[in-house]
Amino acid sequence: MVREKGLQDLLTALSKYKSLRDRIRVTLVGEGPLEEKLRGQAELGQLDGIVTFQPPVEHGEVPSILASHHVMILPSLTEGFPRVAIEALATAMPLICSSLPQLTSSLGDCAVYFRPGDPDDIATAVGWAERNRDQLMQLGSRGQELVQRKFSWEATVSKWDELFLSMVGNLIQDTRLGEPSDDVRSQTSER
Repeated sequence: MVREKGLQDLLTALSKYKSLRDRIRVTLVGEGPLEEKLRGQAELGQLDGIVTFQPPVEHGEVPSILASHHVMILPSLTEGFPRVAIEALATAMPLICSSLPQLTSSLGDCAVYFRPGDPDDIATAVGWAERNRDQLMQLGSRGQELVQRKFSWEATVSKWDELFLSMVGNLIQDTRLGEPSDDVRSQTSER
């Protein structure tokens, strides 16, 4: 549990908007330097019955954690491309997450987005999701289709195959023209 994950903003949103408290339960999974501070924030915000802290789990346990919840909330302030988001979408679990460029460009219309670091916007997104469950489930289904189309093992292998065949095709074409490929030229010039 580190600052970059934005969990403090999620807890602030839950503390400020008491109307959400009666309708949702949140499990924070993991550990880290901010764990005690987050526990204190949850206690001060009177979130005892709403927020549960769970220690880290083995990768094989992730599906059972996901299955015990209805929605994934990912309030990251900064992020690469989080595997947990893909794991959630693969199960058709709806995703509510920060509008980081790498998430919006990769996930498109398969998630509900909020401004990173903005507890009010987090609360608005969570409230919308709670009031619009049918649309939220459609997002989850679209997300599952997206994962199958773009991130499945088959899709990954297909992309690597295309890249490899393209590279081999370029090498063969360059050889036929009597021209060394760019790779061969750069290796020759380095000697």
